[in-house]
Amino acid sequence: MQKVTKADIIAAFDKLVAEGVKPTNAKVREITGGSYSLIAPIVAERKSQYRNQESQYPEIPKAVREAQELNLVAIWRECFRNCQAQAQLVYQDLEERLELERQALTEAFAHIEDLEAKNGSLCRNVAQLSEENQLLVKSNSELRTTLAGLQERESQLNSWLQDAKSQNEKWQAIIKEVSVNVANTSPDRC
Repeated sequence: MQKVTKADIIAAFDKLVAEGVKPTNAKVREITGGSYSLIAPIVAERKSQYRNQESQYPEIPKAVREAQELNLVAIWRECFRNCQAQAQLVYQDLEERLELERQALTEAFAHIEDLEAKNGSLCRNVAQLSEENQLLVKSNSELRTTLAGLQERESQLNSWLQDAKSQNEKWQAIIKEVSVNVANTSPDRC
């Protein structure tokens, strides 16, 4: 492990100051390593040197301060005017966007109302068609019942017709036999 020197500690202190970081014993130790007993007196000495350097500069003359304040006031006024102008532009832009959004919402609500009206009409049509369908289903059921009855009646009639045909054939045979017998016994033959 390399030994930490006074130069290392001062370099770390100056680096922290240059980076805008408050140079504490702990921050310097993070960079250099070493013990607090070595770092603390050097950091205290360096802080004192920095304070002495700052107090070496003369005070800003009153005329310079006043001129600077006047410049700052003028700069501030100009900045404030620019900010107000920018804010006004932003406000106007937002007002225009808001108006466009209001128009879009109004159109959307009108479209929704139109769709709701169409939906209501469709619901009524569906209800009416449902009622008609129920009537048709009932009618179809009644017709099927009637058809079943008619088919049964047809079956009965076909059975009777077959019986009648059979009876007719028997009667035809009897009539034919009687006709033959009558013809054979007729007085002309005798």
